[in-house]
Amino acid sequence: TFCVFFEEDNWWLLLPEAMMQNCIPVLLLGDTELPYEEVYQWSHFSVRMRKSEWASLMDVLSHMNSMTLLTMRSDLEQYASRFSFDKRHGGAFDEAIQLLGRRQTETTQSRLKYI
Repeated sequence: TFCVFFEEDNWWLLLPEAMMQNCIPVLLLGDTELPYEEVYQWSHFSVRMRKSEWASLMDVLSHMNSMTLLTMRSDLEQYASRFSFDKRHGGAFDEAIQLLGRRQTETTQSRLKYI
């Protein structure tokens, strides 16, 4: 059900595969920015905790109700392919290009305000 990722690990390399396996990511990270954080609601399909809270991890996960888990799994299924560079599931490349396009538009609009 859950896959735990620590900041020190190469979690960003393993995350897409875990998500494609329908494994809810548990991210024990500091202030690390998550991929596409400004676009996706990570809290809908993952659990994020500070490393200093990891001692309470089992307690937090064991107290999640079944409806929350079902909802998270459903959201995870929607988002998982967006993180894969595998062309059979792929979406990560297209997502990255769209995000760069949005950032470029925002930057251009911001600059136009000062002209």
